[in-house]
Amino acid sequence: MAEGIKVALPGYNATTDTDPNHFSLYVDQVTDYVLIKEKIVSSIVVSANTQLPIAHGLGYVPLCFVFAQVSPGVWRKLYSAALDGTGLYFTVDATNLVLANATGSKVLFAYHIFYDNIT
Repeated sequence: MAEGIKVALPGYNATTDTDPNHFSLYVDQVTDYVLIKEKIVSSIVVSANTQLPIAHGLGYVPLCFVFAQVSPGVWRKLYSAALDGTGLYFTVDATNLVLANATGSKVLFAYHIFYDNIT
């Protein structure tokens, strides 16, 4: 038996269960499963010249991935500052993820808020 760390979800036996979907942590030195814990995955249209706050309720600054549809079928990953001159960016604090659209037209944003505390 390989050594490692396995933390089962409630109702599952970490010693005998082998389904990685039944674990919050599963590392056995043979196969390591990265289990991503997402709080919110969604998309929303943000109007022109608008900052839209989305409450996450975590009480700390979480890891977030944000994307914007810059043309039909073309998505761009955004950063917490408008590095590329598009006017599309986001900020995140202990209360909200704020999607910012400083362009002259509405834009579809997609976002992932994770449980990972990055502070």
